[in-house]
Amino acid sequence: MAELLGGLPGAAYVTRQAVLDVPGIRRAKKAIKLAFQTQLAGLGFSMVEIISTCSTNWHLGVIEALEWAKEYMVAYYPLGDTKIADAVRALKEGK
Repeated sequence: MAELLGGLPGAAYVTRQAVLDVPGIRRAKKAIKLAFQTQLAGLGFSMVEIISTCSTNWHLGVIEALEWAKEYMVAYYPLGDTKIADAVRALKEGK
């Protein structure tokens, strides 16, 4: 999704994050906050794609689901910013 939406005109901030560990949760929280700030500042469209697990439907235990997501999902769907406009970058850096 992030690659598709990042190429659209009007997209200012598009990112993919994963909530598979504590550092990832913190990065996702910052990304969501920046997406809201981008929208409120009228800088353009924002979207945060979140990779997570569903251990029940995957028929895996919690730990196994987290390990599977890290090994396969993150490898196939790389994390990070797909598009970040200059104005959003300045907002992110606090300028």
